[in-house]
Amino acid sequence: MGRVRDITGFSLCEETGLIQEVDDWVLQQACKQYCSWVAEGCAPPSIAVNISAREIKQSRFIDRVERTISVTGMDPRHLDLEITEHLLIEQDPVVMQTLERLRKLGI
Repeated sequence: MGRVRDITGFSLCEETGLIQEVDDWVLQQACKQYCSWVAEGCAPPSIAVNISAREIKQSRFIDRVERTISVTGMDPRHLDLEITEHLLIEQDPVVMQTLERLRKLGI
């Protein structure tokens, strides 16, 4: 019997290369919603967004995050970007640099 593939959600997006657009859209929508909650006076302490392993390794990832923060007015101190543990275990220099840059942004 052949391997069963997950053809739903992020697996399909990663396989087709659409994950960048999905990650960008989700991040933007989350930041907009958080800012809306702030304006209404009912914002939680922070908002968390899952980021795919593939995306955090992309050279333009930080630029896209910075642009989203700028466009939406999101305070980066209230933004948590969630990644999988294996990214930390691998100790990939690109990932570690990206995480450091995100920390310097206040995320």
